[in-house]
Amino acid sequence: SMFRPLLTKVIWNWFLKKFLDQDTEMIESEQYTYLANPQRRYVEINPAIIALQRVIVKQFQKYVQQSNQPGNNGHPDSSAIATDQTELVKDNSLI
Repeated sequence: SMFRPLLTKVIWNWFLKKFLDQDTEMIESEQYTYLANPQRRYVEINPAIIALQRVIVKQFQKYVQQSNQPGNNGHPDSSAIATDQTELVKDNSLI
């Protein structure tokens, strides 16, 4: 339809770009704050970020555990990392 390009431009300019610009500004601000004092410890309060951090830690622990098993030579196969995504999501969900 002839309205699609116009609608796409309006959606991008009035909605998506504003969120993207806001996220970019926030990330840049966090990076500058970190670079100013990299030794400072921060407390995360965003529940989604906390849940993601837990998933990452569990995946890393699983990776290390598999890497230390005899016969792996430090090179676990891909099944060693997050073999059961359902379990990870369930364990880390906020619901």
